[in-house]
Amino acid sequence: MPIEDSSTEGDCIRLAEATLGDERSAFAARLIGAWQLAVYGNRRLPTPLVLTLCDDFDRLLPARARPAP
Repeated sequence: MPIEDSSTEGDCIRLAEATLGDERSAFAARLIGAWQLAVYGNRRLPTPLVLTLCDDFDRLLPARARPAP
């Protein structure tokens, strides 16, 4: 997804909705919401939420395989 330096969290959610499938864009919205609570809300996220976000990240947004040298 082409995210610009000036993109807001709302811009990123709209871009995810337009680019990713339903499940992946819903995850992106949850991740961004958690980010906002932690960073702007200065709230500590519950460990189970963080672990679920990490698991879902790996499952829904896997790293692309790098080509062999």
